Formats: sequence, structure tokens, C-alpha cells
Amino acid sequence: MKKKSATKADGTSSTESSSAVVRPITAAQKMRSLQHKAILDEEKEPDIDTYKVTDKIYSQICTLYSSSVENRDEQNDTEQKRPPYHRCGSSGDASDILLSETSSSFDSDDEISLHTFESLKREMSLDEGDALESSKQEMEMLLNRKEEWALEITKEEKDPKKEFDVLAYMSWREMTPLQERINAITVIPNAFYCLYFLLAGKWLDTEVIERAREAFSSVDVTSFPWIQNMMEFHPATITPPLAVLAVAIGIILHAPFSFMYHWLCAHHLPPGVARIEHWSGRLDKSFIHVMSTCISYATSGSWKYFLVCAILNADCIYRQFLPEVRPRRNLTRIGLSLTASTIPIFWRGEALLFGKIYSILTLMTWLFAKYPFGGWSHTAFHGAIMFLSPLFMTAACNLSSSRAQIQTAAMHAVLQGAM
Repeated sequence: MKKKSATKADGTSSTESSSAVVRPITAAQKMRSLQHKAILDEEKEPDIDTYKVTDKIYSQICTLYSSSVENRDEQNDTEQKRPPYHRCGSSGDASDILLSETSSSFDSDDEISLHTFESLKREMSLDEGDALESSKQEMEMLLNRKEEWALEITKEEKDPKKEFDVLAYMSWREMTPLQERINAITVIPNAFYCLYFLLAGKWLDTEVIERAREAFSSVDVTSFPWIQNMMEFHPATITPPLAVLAVAIGIILHAPFSFMYHWLCAHHLPPGVARIEHWSGRLDKSFIHVMSTCISYATSGSWKYFLVCAILNADCIYRQFLPEVRPRRNLTRIGLSLTASTIPIFWRGEALLFGKIYSILTLMTWLFAKYPFGGWSHTAFHGAIMFLSPLFMTAACNLSSSRAQIQTAAMHAVLQGAM
């Protein structure tokens, strides 16, 4: 019986010690699973703070360890409340052996749990070091990518700057409805001047007419049949030179679109970016390029030079209708097209006429860039344009092809007066 009871006691104590050992191992497995899960979450989210993750793991380990200790204390309390085994017929030696084995099992449990905790702590410190190294590498990668993004942003950063330039460009160019109406009205005189220059025959040089009159003063007109044929071919002989027509066509085509844009700004379009993005404003600037193309032929008399300027201005017109409005680029292209249309005057050696044109263009640039008179600066800008039309007409009349046509028309006018 003593051996049986001792065997029973040994079995009970061994099962209890094994159960006491199993529980801390199960908690350790939970700790490791939590640690593994936290590391996986950290790898999935590289921006997470590693210090927060480790603090969280330590807190969870501490709670699990405290819970395992509490469970063990509860088991100790239940074991103490149980009746001693020697009351069931066991001897005192057996009970002493059982109690010593139980206490040794508890001590071994404490050592195992502490050992498990220390090993987990060491593993976590190593994992923390790995996490810190990985986070440093990720931070270096992020910094490198940030530098690349900074370079890309500096290239693409022009969009907000452009938007800011548009707002700044329109903010100090806002005009009252009265000023916009006057801007629209000041566009009309140029078109009327061109019509008057053509229809009133102002393109006919008085000196040429006087020379033709002197030539035909001592000649019997009826004795020369070719003179009678020239008089019958009336429409061709009185047609203005093509270069003069080119100046008139360019200025007259631009006038209605400019008038419409300023009139819409006075009555319908709100101030700000809406005005410069409106289709009427785009058409106004596009027909400035059309006018420059026509003037390029009027100043050069060359169809090849006209074709080159037409290609340049066609590209400028295309960029006027892009969704993004860039005033600085558009104004630069307008200045380039006007410069290209006036350079042939300098090539021909007409320095005085070229100087007059560029003095007016410089005044216009200053008025438009600085806006010295506020909203009235644009009206002064249109007033300066009025002085350009006569100068362009003079440049067109000075071409050799135009001079031949003017002489023919002058002879026809003299013969008509003689008849």
C-alpha cells in the first residue's frame, strides 16, 4: 500500500509538474506568435515606428507573464487547500517527499518561465536591432526617393508657379467696365485707317503721279493703242499692291476679335483667370499672330519668308488653345512674331523707318509690362498701336514690287484725268 500510494503520489506530482511546465511554454509560444505578427505588420507598414512596436510587444509579454504567474499562484492555493496525502494512509516520509517534489517543481517552473522570458527578451532585442537596421535602410531609401521626387517636383513645380503667375498677371491688370469699353473702341481706328488708305488711294505716291503727268503732257494719248488698252483694263490697274493689301487684311482681321474680347470683359466675363482662359481672349491673341504673318509678307515681299513666318505663327496659335494658359510664354511668342515681321525692313537698309517702328514697339512693351497708368495703360497701349499702321503701310509701299504697281496705277490715273 505504501508503494502504491507513493506511486500514486509520484504520478500525481509528475502530472501536476508537467501541467505547470506546459503552461509557461504555451505562453511563450503566444509571445513568439505575437512577436512574429508584430514584425510582419512592421514589414507591411514600413512607416511604422519601431519603438512603439517594441513597447507594445514588451507590454504584451509582461501581461502574459503576469497572467501565467497568477495562474500558478492559484494552483498553489488550490494545492494548499487540498487535504494532505498522508491522511489517506500515506506515511510522513512519502508526504515529505511529495511536498519537496512539488516545491521543486514550482522552483523549476519559475526557472523555466524566467529562462523563457529572458530568451524572448534577447530574441526581441535582436529583432529590434534588425528592425532598426531595416528601418534605417528604409529611411535611406525614402531619403533617396525624396531627393528624386524633389528633382521631379522642381521640374513639375512650374504648374503651381504658372497658376500663381496667371493670378498675379491678372490681379494687377484688372480694369473697370469703362476702361474695357474704351479698350474695345480704341481698336477700331486702325481698321478704319486701313480701309481709308486703300479706298482713298493714299497708297499712290504723289511724286509718281507728277512724273506720270509730265510724261504724258506732251504725248497724244489717242495715238498709242496700248494706252487705250490700259485704260480699258481698269480694275487691274487701280488695284493696290499686294503688300499693301496684306497689311490691311491683317489689321482688319484682328480688329473684330480684339473688340469682342474687351467688350465681353466689360459686360460678361468676371475678373481674374476666367478672362485670359476665355475663347475670346485666345482668339484675340491668335489673330495677332495672323496679323504678324500678313505683315511679314508686306515688309519682305517674299513668299518663302512668308511661309516660314506662317509656320512659326501657326505653332504659336496652336499653343494659345492649350488647356493650360501660360501668359509669359504667349507674350514672348507674340514679341518674337512681331520681331520676325519687321526684320526685313532693316535688311533692306531702311534704318530710319526701322528705328521709328521699334521706338513705338519699345513704348508698347513698356506700357504693357509695367502698367504705369493702372487700368488706363492698356488704352495707352492701343493708342501707340495706331502709329504703327501708317509705318507698316509705308514699308509695304517701298517694296520694289509695290513700286511697279504704283507706277502703273499712277499712269492710269493721269490718263483718266487727261481723257
